[in-house]
Amino acid sequence: MTRLYARLPTPVSAPLWTLAVQNLARFPNRTAGMVLALTTGAFGVGMAALSWLDGRADAALPLWVAGMVLVAGASLVLAIAALAARERRDELRLLRALGARTNRVRRLIMMEYAIVALGGGSLGALIALANWAVTGGEGGWLRAIVLVIVDLLGALLSAWAGAVPVLMYDFRCTIYEVVSSTRFVRKS
Repeated sequence: MTRLYARLPTPVSAPLWTLAVQNLARFPNRTAGMVLALTTGAFGVGMAALSWLDGRADAALPLWVAGMVLVAGASLVLAIAALAARERRDELRLLRALGARTNRVRRLIMMEYAIVALGGGSLGALIALANWAVTGGEGGWLRAIVLVIVDLLGALLSAWAGAVPVLMYDFRCTIYEVVSSTRFVRKS
């Protein structure tokens, strides 16, 4: 998925989208970790919901297991987001110091997390749907597709919740403060 993100189109007419795609490609380990967490969470929740739809399984155990997988995935997304905030703080502060509005920087972050959530969440939800179909899923395709869409929306919301540590960071500073930070100044 990380390599797929690097191949997404980057039109000149959409600079925010282009920057978001470039940031995902530039930090492949962070992107891969978030994709893995969101794929696992979407798969677990999707399988639990689809097995409950079938009526084959007691609803308590699959939903409990899926909930634990979702909590583990969400905590991984939060940890990666906190690391990203620390890792990218100078870059985001430089954008802000060069005149980007805070709202635009926040939209960039939300767009990055949405791209990852739609990719990883779709993958997990589609794998869950494929497993459900292969095992002779019952309960109707329309309901199953609705559950998969709800699962995908859950992945998107959990990714945006993971973006909260990055969004809470204050990006205001002067160009001098950014350039004089230890990352940009070579020590003698």
